[in-house]
Amino acid sequence: GHTALYDELARLGLPVPNQGWERLTPIVPDPPDAECLGLDPGQAAFHLERLGTRDGLPVEWRTTIIRGDRYRFVTDWSTGARPELRPSAA
Repeated sequence: GHTALYDELARLGLPVPNQGWERLTPIVPDPPDAECLGLDPGQAAFHLERLGTRDGLPVEWRTTIIRGDRYRFVTDWSTGARPELRPSAA
């Protein structure tokens, strides 16, 4: 889905991603990140990397660290369709 960021980029005439990928990796965050997230040392999190492209050219790169105890990721699939990964609150 689109976010307010994408709406603002479009309003300014800047490229908005129309394709991309996300990579989700389980991690134990370093102490500063754990503290920012309110995690105890050693508590798990997810590291999410996202590349958004417009017609094959990169226009967005972001990384996010997500608390592992508050979110889960669900993938839906069926034959002939690409899997869709969607976050949902735990």
